[in-house]
Amino acid sequence: MKKTLLFLSILSSVYYVSGQKANQQGTSTSTVCNVIPLGVAPNAFGSNGGNQRQLSYNKDINTVAFIHLSLCDSDQTHNANIGFNYDVSFDGGITWTTNEHTIYGPVSNPTPGCIGAGPHPGFDPVGMIYNPAGNTIPANAHLAYAGRLIGINGKLNGTGHFDLSAPDENYDPLQSKFTYPYDIFVAKTGESWMVGIMLAQPSGYQDTILIFKGTWNGSDFDYTSYPVQYVVNPVNAIGDMKIAFSDNGLIGYIAVITNQDINQVHFSDSCTYIQVLKTEDGGQTWSCPIDLDISRCLDSAMIGQGTDIYTATRNVDIAVDKNNNPHIVNTIVPSAGPGSIFISNQSGTYGLFDFYSTDQGTTWQAQLLAHPQTFSAEWGTFPIDDFREFISPFISRTWDGSKLFFGFFDTDTFPIPYYDNVKPDLRLIGYDVDNNTWTAPLNNLQAVNGGENITAGSSAQKMCTLGQGSYYAKDDGNTYSVPVVYTVMANSPSYPVAFYYIDCASPSGTFTYSGHPLPVPAYHFSPLCDSGSGVVLTAGELTSGLIVSSNYPNPFTGKTSVDITLEKAVDLKIEISNVVGQVLSTTTYQNLRPGLNTLTLDVSSLAHGLYFFTVKAGNSSVTKTMTVE
Repeated sequence: MKKTLLFLSILSSVYYVSGQKANQQGTSTSTVCNVIPLGVAPNAFGSNGGNQRQLSYNKDINTVAFIHLSLCDSDQTHNANIGFNYDVSFDGGITWTTNEHTIYGPVSNPTPGCIGAGPHPGFDPVGMIYNPAGNTIPANAHLAYAGRLIGINGKLNGTGHFDLSAPDENYDPLQSKFTYPYDIFVAKTGESWMVGIMLAQPSGYQDTILIFKGTWNGSDFDYTSYPVQYVVNPVNAIGDMKIAFSDNGLIGYIAVITNQDINQVHFSDSCTYIQVLKTEDGGQTWSCPIDLDISRCLDSAMIGQGTDIYTATRNVDIAVDKNNNPHIVNTIVPSAGPGSIFISNQSGTYGLFDFYSTDQGTTWQAQLLAHPQTFSAEWGTFPIDDFREFISPFISRTWDGSKLFFGFFDTDTFPIPYYDNVKPDLRLIGYDVDNNTWTAPLNNLQAVNGGENITAGSSAQKMCTLGQGSYYAKDDGNTYSVPVVYTVMANSPSYPVAFYYIDCASPSGTFTYSGHPLPVPAYHFSPLCDSGSGVVLTAGELTSGLIVSSNYPNPFTGKTSVDITLEKAVDLKIEISNVVGQVLSTTTYQNLRPGLNTLTLDVSSLAHGLYFFTVKAGNSSVTKTMTVE
């Protein structure tokens, strides 16, 4: 296979500094790692926005793959988002083939030359290796991917093939909604999962979480989408979302950064918090969200703040360990009021935590991992191409789930007092699941520092911008290595960028240190839990091909809306009845399209009270309640 020439031989980073002076403290340094050049992309915007799942490792075939935007030719200097390429190593990251085989674009987004953007340009790629059961030949494996359509509403997904056969491409433009895939996860049992959001509901501030389950058809994944409506605080909305499953494919968790406490009744002193949805039956049903109350339990770990007003931040990651327990990593910062954070130079201002459960989500704890010295950085020129990148933590686990590695990218502010996270290094902390021990002393919360600097002394030192880690780490039972990729920008994030792979990234310490977990209160305050069933999606909804949301707003006067998701195009009718079963009205809708349909119910003639609406499609029907004010 031919390697694409890496023409960006010299990239000098220019950083735009803002914010407050950071905490000045040194950190320990590990063994120097090798840094390997990978492929290139037309700009930095395909890898910003937090730890995206672009990097993937599979131990069964010892293969590492990295998906990114494709660069059209060697003299490309403009912002072109036309497709996705990938870089791949079939020997565990030692040697690489870069800019290999465009896996999105040739069919869905044809464009004349490099200047045009094409009709369906792709953006924000995420991907994960799918290896069919029993396969040991890397060329017979695949790369499942997703992204969003830029310039128009909608999503895209597909599968690239390591044997270089024609990729499978799919796109779904939605004219009235904005769909944004956050994450993709391929379970060891062979299912592919995607989670994303659909914005701009017509009434109130309403996001819709979309859960996609993919089944392999021999060359691609066939996805079915399941919408979960989220009424959210309009200041905070949904900041980020990640999904992960146990090795047996039955137990899965979705971590959501959001705020559903519209009137700040339950979380009056918190901006956003972490919610967790769980399935125990391979995604047939999902529980209503668990709310982790971060505002009332972390003060002893946030040294010197003198306040219990904290907020979760937008970048989150999740992993499931060998005991099917979830671990969620997020940076917690002081709140400066709804929708804002407080950036300070005070020691302990920011806390990086592992929120985890030892009983599969019933009770929760938080372990302080580090006090990052900086929180964010800004690049580009306002208002042309500027963006701000926040601390982007990630979790990597060994293939058997017995070891976890928590990573993040932070600037060492000592002895030079940098203001923002403009020259980040990779930091790692390891955790032994069986023995409940760490690679760093975390039992004294007041002594926890900024984490171990992995890349100091290497060519990646102070260069790890827009970094991310793989869900699976490499290991031979005794030594461990976390696959990590970072981005090197030129004079502007709109210009071409180069990617680099960090080989042998691992903490230098042994798993001998104890921690100091803090109990985290967990509640079920979400409006999704009001029904009392505790289930967001039922098995009947998942198998009938008919998914019906609750109406919104509710209670309401005059008109209300309902989202109906169909497996195939059908005629349906909606019946409205009173509490004694008398049908008051029937409305028929003909040939509704597959997927999401938003319908408006006009009940302005009804008196105040409780009513039922029943949606019937073929042999399936769903009945829900609504309240007219």
